[in-house]
Amino acid sequence: MLRRDNYFVFIVTRENVTAGYKVGDIGTGKTDCPIGIKDSLYGVFMTAPKYHIELCAERDKKSPIVLSPEQIREYVMDFWNPKKEVEKTEEEEKEVVWKPNTW
Repeated sequence: MLRRDNYFVFIVTRENVTAGYKVGDIGTGKTDCPIGIKDSLYGVFMTAPKYHIELCAERDKKSPIVLSPEQIREYVMDFWNPKKEVEKTEEEEKEVVWKPNTW
């Protein structure tokens, strides 16, 4: 049996008065559900693979065992909407030499 230790983010999109959920509430954690984005009765359930969470944690020099809910949310969102890293290229300024009568 394949064990799936994926991470999830649940975003409430419909209020549930009996459970005390408000629109915009966010929950995070681990799940055995497969990777994907699913609609549910009261919100959206997004899962990301364990290897991606570990890769992001390693990139940020954090242990994947002690991630905060905010970090899990950031890493799951990063899986579905990756941040593009801007590469800074420094070009040396070249001296312009004007040659007379070259037109």
